[in-house]
Amino acid sequence: MTLKATFLKVIRKSKDCFVKKYVPGKHRDDYLGWIINEEFLTRQTRQIQQMLQALANGVTLDEVLQGFDGRRCGERIVEYPYFIDWYERSGACETILDIGCVLNNPAVSLYLNTHVESLWFCNPAVESLVLDRPTYYHISKLIDAFPAGERFKLITCLSTIEHIGYDNSQYGSKEAALYDVPSDEPLLTSIEKISELLLPEGKSLISVPFGLRAVNLHRVTKLPAFQSFDWASAQAVKSHARSLGLDCHCVVYAGDENGWKKIIDPANFQEPYGHGFPGAPAVLMIELTKPS
Repeated sequence: MTLKATFLKVIRKSKDCFVKKYVPGKHRDDYLGWIINEEFLTRQTRQIQQMLQALANGVTLDEVLQGFDGRRCGERIVEYPYFIDWYERSGACETILDIGCVLNNPAVSLYLNTHVESLWFCNPAVESLVLDRPTYYHISKLIDAFPAGERFKLITCLSTIEHIGYDNSQYGSKEAALYDVPSDEPLLTSIEKISELLLPEGKSLISVPFGLRAVNLHRVTKLPAFQSFDWASAQAVKSHARSLGLDCHCVVYAGDENGWKKIIDPANFQEPYGHGFPGAPAVLMIELTKPS
């Protein structure tokens, strides 16, 4: 049996496991009075689905992200519409590799079920799947992913890399944290690995929380769980991407009472995570393109 066949067998066998559990009646989060419960998530999902429908009707991304109180929404309110816009601009490839499983979400399931032929997920912990598409689940850390040599035309990694190297016990990880201070190393190393997984002319979309450079504590464990990046980190990403031969484009979207919009001068944006928002006050979107 080949390595790839063994790998697919593991996928089918492990597909229905679920590590991250929601306990009914318990709030998942609480940032300065923001209660992130099922009611909040349902409301946000419904709003995202309406935004995606507007995109399908020809409304521009920047228009879709305006006209609501952006301070009442988490980063997904930007990440999912931006992903759809990026996917359409990238040529609507039949297969996507999603690192971190953030596309495994009802907010984008209808779009993916009707526009994507198959999806690959890469994640150390297994989640139950909400998509009605041929789906392959690779249980692995990004750094060790796809030893059989699979390569992809489109790769997404949304709100995931900020967790690498920190305490992820809440997601089922038993490994000790490597960092307790901010570090660009996980982001730069991840870009190297993503570059390896890209086919020639392949594209990748990465997002991370943006604002005051800091390590943020998990709401329950109170341990260093993830970091927020700033514009100096974005410049490091651009420089590292160029050294790998990748084209790199970075843009920052921040929320306010009128929605979310591009920041003209992100170098001066220093808002802390979770202050006035149920999550990050801004998000850094990184687009990578591998040459032919």
